[in-house]
Formats: sequence, structure tokens, C-alpha cells
Amino acid sequence: MITNIIPTDGLNYDISRMKDVKLLMSPTDLKFLIRMLKIRNPKKILEIGVCNGGSSYYLLKESSPKSIVHSVDIETECPHDRTKMCGYTVEENLNREIWENRWIKHLGMDVIDCIDEIGGDIDFVLIDTVHTMPGEFLSYLAIIPYLKKGAVVVLHDVYDNYHEIINGKMLTTWNADSFCTGLLLSSVPSKKKYMPDDDVPNIGAFIQSGKEMDYVMDVLRALFVKWRYIPEEMMDKYSVMIREKYGEKASKFFDECLKMQYEIKNGKYLDFA
Repeated sequence: MITNIIPTDGLNYDISRMKDVKLLMSPTDLKFLIRMLKIRNPKKILEIGVCNGGSSYYLLKESSPKSIVHSVDIETECPHDRTKMCGYTVEENLNREIWENRWIKHLGMDVIDCIDEIGGDIDFVLIDTVHTMPGEFLSYLAIIPYLKKGAVVVLHDVYDNYHEIINGKMLTTWNADSFCTGLLLSSVPSKKKYMPDDDVPNIGAFIQSGKEMDYVMDVLRALFVKWRYIPEEMMDKYSVMIREKYGEKASKFFDECLKMQYEIKNGKYLDFA
């Protein structure tokens, strides 16, 4: 599946600078993210999942000063500190002149609610949200038509069901349902996929080939895996979006999937887990 390994040891980046920034990402993950930014030099960046803004900080700091960063989070207040807004790390730690005219926050909404406003030609994406099904799959389906050919999509916590990354420290744990991001990385049809040179890398990326609209069924098929939750308030929007963006066949497929998920939730099928 992975066709390219991105070395991180050779990246001369002072990780000690992380000490003042609350980042839910390991040093290896951060180096990988920065290297992908430097390689691709994006102009329009989309971040889905903001939380305290640790990754927002580095997306703004390490990308071109001419780039625009759109940060989306379904929450308004930071889940780790409800006294502060999502993204507060940027405002508290990064010089204002770096972010003031190029950081656009879309808080309190799903990406499907603001992607039309954000618009097309997105050439760099970081998705780091809930990690359980259907989470990142829905986010990716919402943005495919807006991605530029050759755009890079970075996925964090691709092995979150094996370990968690907490403040840059790897703690072995087990969360059996947190496989959504890794499954997405495996499901996309891209022939160009990347991971860092780590024993169990927890971050990965793939390059949009421009043919994703033709292979969307590959992504939709993975949604038949049992969901951890059903975002009921969003399902009508996603059903309409899939019909409008991907056609009748994809729409019927998604609706059958959703029907099955509701039947599982309501106990129609035996659960052997």
C-alpha cells in the first residue's frame, strides 16, 4: 500500500520548540507534517479538526506566508479546555503578523457546512478528527470535489487503535474502534502514499490523482464497516451531497449503508464483538 517512505531523521527541526505548544502529535508526526508542507509548498490549506490549535500553529508557521489556512472544527470551545476557543494555541503563541490575514476559522460546524464557502483548489489537507467510524470518511467524501489534482491529504492517528499520542509522548493503549483514519488511508485509490520511517507510523498521506470521482465507490464500500456512532443531524446533508456530487449509484449505495447502520444500532443484527 505505502509506496514512499519519508525520512524524518534528516529534517533539521528543533523539537524543543514544541514545549510551549500543546500538540497532540509526536515529534516524528510533526516532522512528517512539516516535511510534507515543505515538499508541496501549498497555497490553500484545509485543516479538519482544530482542538487547541497545535497543528494549526505549525500549518501557519511552516507554510508559505502567501498561503491561506482554513481550519474547521465541529466544536467551538476546545474540548480539552472549555474556557478557551478552538485554536487558542495560535493566538497565544504565534506572532500575530504570521496568522492575522491568512487564517480563517470555521468553528461550530461540520466541514460539509462550510466547504462551499471555502471553495475549490485546495492543495493541502490535514484531517485529524474523531478516528472512529464514520468520522474521517465523511469528511473526505465532503471535500473530494474541492481538491486540486495533486493535492496532498495528510491523515493523523492512522494507528490510533494501537496507541495514542499525548503531548508528544507515545503511550501504549488500546482503543479498538479508533481505526477509521487508517482504514481511509488504505481505501483511497491513490498510487502515491507516504508514511514516515517509524516502526509503527501514526501519520500518513496520499496524493490526489484527479480520478477520485471515478473511484468513490472504493471509499463508500468501507463505510459498511460497523459505525461507532451515527451523526443523525448530519445524515440528510451527506445523503444529498453524495447524490449531487457522485450520482445516483453512489447515492443508493450510501443509503443502503446508512440503513444497515441503523439496523445494527437498533439490534436487528447479532453483535459478536
